[in-house]
Amino acid sequence: MKKYARWFLFLIVLYSLQTSLLPIISYRGISPDLLLLLITSFALLEGAKYGTLMALGAGLLKGLGSGTFFGIDTFSFMIIAFFVGRSYNQVYREAKLLPLAASVGVTTLHYLIFASFMFMLGFRFSPLEHMQSVLLPMLLYQLVFSYPVHRLTVKMDAWTRREWSQNGS
Repeated sequence: MKKYARWFLFLIVLYSLQTSLLPIISYRGISPDLLLLLITSFALLEGAKYGTLMALGAGLLKGLGSGTFFGIDTFSFMIIAFFVGRSYNQVYREAKLLPLAASVGVTTLHYLIFASFMFMLGFRFSPLEHMQSVLLPMLLYQLVFSYPVHRLTVKMDAWTRREWSQNGS
């Protein structure tokens, strides 16, 4: 049970950083999405089943705390975690470029899912201008923060696995 409490606390800490400190460095309201990076790294380490559960928690937390449409982030996070988690045993998880490549892919997918929902809800926007003003700054932020979040997630995973094997619970 301690393992899950530690992961929940880690999720809360990242969410707190995302909502309190990172808006200070935002560009036109765009700031890094640490929860997206967390679920990506977690799904790479633990697989689709646990990655999707983490995505559910992260998406609900983000949906409850933000003013956007409730459930879109949860849906997007769960799809991303499922597909990333499906490849968890096919990639070398300690590769240096893995967090960078994964962050570009999942950020683009998250943006496309979110933009699709906005389009289906009747919001009108120019896709090329919106990609330039939203997606590009988001990708830059995600690239900067992907490696530190991935390293923290790997260390957290190693710590909880060590505790899990020592306690046998």
